Amino acid sequence: MKNKLLFFFISVLILSCGNDDVTPNNNNNSSFSVKVNGELWQATLIVLNEVDESTEQFAVSALNANKGETIGFTIDYFAGNGTYPVPKDLQPLMTYGRSDKKTFFNKTASKMSVIVTGTEIVAGVKKAHGTFIGTLEAANGEMVNLTEGKF
Repeated sequence: MKNKLLFFFISVLILSCGNDDVTPNNNNNSSFSVKVNGELWQATLIVLNEVDESTEQFAVSALNANKGETIGFTIDYFAGNGTYPVPKDLQPLMTYGRSDKKTFFNKTASKMSVIVTGTEIVAGVKKAHGTFIGTLEAANGEMVNLTEGKF
């Protein structure tokens, strides 16, 4: 749970930084993209992509610095390639922090799906790759659909 809270606070912190000129120095070949309500959203920086086997958690967080937006997710009970969340994961988290400072979350585990198709170790960090979708909701009931997500 602490890791989920840390992920959330990092996402909010990044979103609150605004649209400063950012030139990411991303030395690996990772990418992150998704359609948000049908519109392509591409990350300018992958803030986090890490599998922690000691806690069985997996988290990805990406930033689009041009828009000042973040998208990310955290999954428990990570066990390699497959579809997540698994039934025993009661609190999987997917978020979208929009440029108008509105934050969207999955209300239930059934509102998101992450398919891990592979992992690799980059600079000593285990990273995962795959696809994702989600239906997220803001506190006021506004919904966004994430489709064709790739990480």
